[in-house]
Amino acid sequence: MTEGLRTMKKYKIKNLSCASCASRIEEGVAKLEEVNFVSVNFANSFIQVDTNDLDLRKLKEK
Repeated sequence: MTEGLRTMKKYKIKNLSCASCASRIEEGVAKLEEVNFVSVNFANSFIQVDTNDLDLRKLKEK
């Protein structure tokens, strides 16, 4: 089995208004099979994602 390229990326989240929302986003993204690690920083409104060839359209669908 060939493993895809791993990529760590950081994205700004617009209109992140509560810690509960940040937690739900983190839990939802973590369920994607391409995701190795995810962390949402509520204070700075950023999400950091370590992935194997993540298709960003999947993030928008969730």
